[in-house]
Amino acid sequence: MGLEAGILIGLGIGLLCTLLLLWQTRRRFRRELQRLGSLVHLAMPLHSPEQMLSLLSRYLRQQDLDWANQKQQLQNWQYLSQRLPWGYLRVDENNVVLECNPAAQRLLRISQWQPGIKLLLEWVRSYELDQLIEATRRQETAAPVQSREWIFYPSGGDGKPIPLRAWGLLLPQAHVAIFLEDRLEAKMLAQQRDRWASDVAHELKTPLTSIRLLAETLQSRVDAAQAVWVERLLNETLRLSHLVQDLLELSALNLGAASRSQWRWVDLASLVQEAWQSVEPLAKPRTRNCT
Repeated sequence: MGLEAGILIGLGIGLLCTLLLLWQTRRRFRRELQRLGSLVHLAMPLHSPEQMLSLLSRYLRQQDLDWANQKQQLQNWQYLSQRLPWGYLRVDENNVVLECNPAAQRLLRISQWQPGIKLLLEWVRSYELDQLIEATRRQETAAPVQSREWIFYPSGGDGKPIPLRAWGLLLPQAHVAIFLEDRLEAKMLAQQRDRWASDVAHELKTPLTSIRLLAETLQSRVDAAQAVWVERLLNETLRLSHLVQDLLELSALNLGAASRSQWRWVDLASLVQEAWQSVEPLAKPRTRNCT
C-alpha cells in the first residue's frame, strides 16, 4: 500500500506540474500573439488562441498577396520605363541618380550607367536640368508639374546640340522624377513649315505686284462710274500685299530673325474702315433684300 500511494502521489504531482506548465505556456503564447498583433496593428480576441492564430494566418496571407501585387506592379513599371520613348530618371533628396532609362542615357550622353553611385552633376552637366529639379522640389503639393525647354550641349564637344523639353514630378521623401522629350524632330518640322510659308509668300508677291500695276493703269483710263470699282480692286490688291508681307515677317520671326522685326503704330479706325470696304459689296445686296 505504501508503494502504491507513493506512485499515485507522484503521478498527481507530475500531472499538476504538467498542467501548470501548460497553463504558463498558454499565457506566454497568448501574450506573444497579442504582441505580434499589436505590431501589425491587428485586433485579436483575448479568449481564444485558436481564433488569434486563424486571424493572424488570414492577415499574413493577405499581406503575401499584397506584396506579390506590389512586386508585379514594380516589375511592370521597370519594364515600361526601360522601353519608354521618353527619357526618365529619378534622383533622391541629395540628387543622387537612382534610375535612368536607356532613352535618358542616350539623350544626356550618359555612358557606363550604374544606379546610386553618382550625383546628377557628375553624370551630366546641365544647369537647366538642375534648376528644374530644384524648382520641382520647392513647389507646393497642389502646384502643377514643372516643365522647361532648352538646348542641351553635351560635354566634350563630340555631340550635336539637342533641343530638350523636360517635366519634373515631386515624389515622396524629396525624390524627383524627370521625363525628357527630344524636340529635334519637332523643331525641324516647324522650321520646314516656316520656310514653306516664306516661299509661298515670296511666290505671291510677283503676281500681286502685276495685278497692282494693271489696276493703277486702268484707274486713269476708265470713266468715273467705273473708277470706284478699279479703286476698290487696287485697295484689295494692296491689302493682299500687306498680308503677304506680314506672313514673311512672321516666318522670319519663327526662323530666329527677331532683330529684323519692325514695330509700328496701327490706326484701329482706319483698319476697321478698310475691313468694311472689303466686305461692303457682299453686304449691300443682303441689305436690299432685307428692306
